[in-house]
Amino acid sequence: MNKSFSYIGFIFIVLILFNQSVSANPEANFRKIRKEFTLLPDNKLQINYYKELEINSLMALNNLYGETFIIYNPDFQKLKINTAFTRLANGDTLFIPQNALNEVLPAFASHAPAYNHLKEMVITHTGLEPGACIYLDYTLLSDNITHLDINEILQEETPIQEYNIIINITNNQELNYKLLNLKGKPEITETSQGKRYSWKFNNLQPRTHESFRIKNRTDIPHFMANTYTSIKSSLEILRDNFYFNKNEKIANFTETLTQNCQNDLDKTFAIKDYITQRISTLNIPSEYLNRKIRTPEEVFNQAYGTQAEKINLFIAMLQSVGIPASVAVIYPGLEKDAVGGIQPIRQLLVYTLSEGIPLFLTADGHDIISPELRGKRDQIYLLSASGITPLTVLPAAGDINCQLNLNISPSKANLSGNISLSGGLIPLRPNKLYQEKIKTAISIPGDSVNIRYNKVTPFENNLSIESQVTPVTNQNYLFYSLPETGIGVRSWNILPLNSDRREQLEIPYPIRESYDYTIQLAPGLTLKNQCREIRKKHRCGSVSVKISQQADKIYIHRKIELPTTIIMPKDYKHFREILHIWQDGNINTLIISDIQS
Repeated sequence: MNKSFSYIGFIFIVLILFNQSVSANPEANFRKIRKEFTLLPDNKLQINYYKELEINSLMALNNLYGETFIIYNPDFQKLKINTAFTRLANGDTLFIPQNALNEVLPAFASHAPAYNHLKEMVITHTGLEPGACIYLDYTLLSDNITHLDINEILQEETPIQEYNIIINITNNQELNYKLLNLKGKPEITETSQGKRYSWKFNNLQPRTHESFRIKNRTDIPHFMANTYTSIKSSLEILRDNFYFNKNEKIANFTETLTQNCQNDLDKTFAIKDYITQRISTLNIPSEYLNRKIRTPEEVFNQAYGTQAEKINLFIAMLQSVGIPASVAVIYPGLEKDAVGGIQPIRQLLVYTLSEGIPLFLTADGHDIISPELRGKRDQIYLLSASGITPLTVLPAAGDINCQLNLNISPSKANLSGNISLSGGLIPLRPNKLYQEKIKTAISIPGDSVNIRYNKVTPFENNLSIESQVTPVTNQNYLFYSLPETGIGVRSWNILPLNSDRREQLEIPYPIRESYDYTIQLAPGLTLKNQCREIRKKHRCGSVSVKISQQADKIYIHRKIELPTTIIMPKDYKHFREILHIWQDGNINTLIISDIQS
């Protein structure tokens, strides 16, 4: 009997190990990727792409790699498919038929007649089965390219055994390059035209889909290279594509649009509302347009535009009513020690001063985290008709401090107190709208919420609040969730967090958030939460909680501080512990019994 159970146990363990080895096998595997960039003497750029992709599962061929998509612009680019075939599992070669090559309109250009000439080549790989291997080689030749500008993420959904990058430049060009999370020096050889740089990277891990990844993507294998002489020289090329001249038609319309505005701040947001609500946004990457943008008048007349085009119209409208404005170019902070090109630019915004207040505004209606809260993670340049200017912002942390009083009876809970916010947590709006924005952002619960705005500035808000809430009842117990503002740690929706993490984690901004509650219970009510004190302090931050009672009053103190925005994997366990303590429902929800019942 014991031998039988031992044998069954042995088989069970073998099956578990077998299943683990099968599940660990990737859906597909890139045996090789090669990208070769050749900058030709006649302002042409030739890119040759080659891949060998081994298929290991039905999911890989049905959901991941059954097709290859190549977007290009025939106005200045020519695409040539050199070879495309599948090596079957039995060793046979199956070349793709002509009807497996189909050109379609890219989805992002579907509602934009001005860009209906863009092409997307869809290559349908035939004969796919587990054990088959896809081979693809194509060349893209671009005209009117004066500089090399590369920003490559060297990751795919599946592992890459070998990744080769080759760059050929002419004798009159100098190559700048930077590797992030990669090691390797180029092999440099002389050619008849100039120099050839070659890198080879092995065993690159697949990308993960963990939440709260680094926004600037500086924590994954990253290759950048260009032939600019300085960051300013690349920005000059970008600036030359914008139109900063005045247009009479746009000026007349803007005057009418803003005629009832009381000040420049009102005018700015009236124009912003028009740009975001009446002009459609096209999310077309600028490289498919060779950095070219249409004029503000074209965008105004046709009511759609790319991000850059809408920003240009936004600036033209602001300037037409006497409000100076610039294009704000947001680079990752890593560009401070590199010659930045155009490709690494993370975002374009509109920058203006309104009544002495600096504003960074999007053209698509989305709010952004203020540059002060982003701090040194970003680098900013301003482009205008007068030139290119670096802009330095003073880093800030979000600071939330709440002193709250609660009077709780079986039928209601009255809340009063003071809230202090600083650090630019709430994006600016015109006066009345800003107060509504603050009210929505702090999201204090209650059937009737009254707020007195003691001090309201773009970087500091002091408020007095009053509200009334009906506690949740269940049998002889009352349940009351301690109120928090809607812009603190909880608003990030960062939980749940996995127990382990491979990559760095980025929180939106550094924060100090604290609450002091003084709670008065009506006669007959008893707090069932235990008095307790918790303090945790680590390199990534700290949290403290204290629940105490003196006579008929209860005091609760909660504070969290996260001074650094990048959480390294080695600190992740402690960061997760801090977050779980902060959002522990057993601490944040009062459980109150009615002894009279």
